[in-house]
Amino acid sequence: MDFFEYIDFYDIVFAGSLAFVLTVIIVIIRNVIMPGFFLFKNDGEMFYMKHNGIDTDETIEKCKTLFPIENFYFRGSVFKRGMNVKVVTSGEKGKSSVIKGRFMGKNDFDTICILTENKMIICFVDAISHIEEENII
Repeated sequence: MDFFEYIDFYDIVFAGSLAFVLTVIIVIIRNVIMPGFFLFKNDGEMFYMKHNGIDTDETIEKCKTLFPIENFYFRGSVFKRGMNVKVVTSGEKGKSSVIKGRFMGKNDFDTICILTENKMIICFVDAISHIEEENII
């Protein structure tokens, strides 16, 4: 307890100011200088990341690495890697989302990956209310 006798008001204000300045610097670096470094954006029950194209080898390999399980069983239906699907999620506060894209796999954390034209969407299985195969002509 002798330590607190040596801390005065100036030290407390200095520590708070330093923490604020460091936080501002981190936010600026995150948003301006390196916007792509923090890949996944959080959107309630889903995460998404922009990619360079649905058919690029790099994007497909990244999905296969992160989501190694090729088959996904949901309410008696089987969905395989590469199938075009339509997923309806039930989010918080009654908000639902419809995702149309290519199913790319599942992982051990109960999340699935869906590639759309410009995003890689990661969705929690618990948030899915309906999923069906979509025929694209």
